[in-house]
Amino acid sequence: MDLNYFDDPHDVKVMIAVMRRALEIAKAWPGGGLGDPVIPPHLARAHGHEAGSEPSDELLEDMARHYALTVYHETSTCRIGEVVDPRLRVHGIEALRVADASVMPNVVSGNTNAATIMIGEKAAEMIATDHGVHLHEMVG
Repeated sequence: MDLNYFDDPHDVKVMIAVMRRALEIAKAWPGGGLGDPVIPPHLARAHGHEAGSEPSDELLEDMARHYALTVYHETSTCRIGEVVDPRLRVHGIEALRVADASVMPNVVSGNTNAATIMIGEKAAEMIATDHGVHLHEMVG
């Protein structure tokens, strides 16, 4: 899945600025700093970086492009209304539904697990209804 990180050149500039600030904070850390940044050897070689020297913007960009990731679960790639209809049927493809976090219009503010389970349960209910199957509530 290509999340288009750094597709906008402005995002690259911001990331480099953030990385430079993090390096400043690490250098000023109480007790003599946190030490030199760890530069992966293959990137250090590619950029002619020597241990202890200031990393170039190009090296920082390369590191970001290789290692940046999100802490969010991927969602919203098949949004309801855009890719699927309100009954989770994919537009233009007969007998195909999507019933996972990708149908969310936006990522939820908490963990996606509960919302994804609800989407799956609702999809099962809609599929059962479409096929004339009556679901009964479990009584405990």
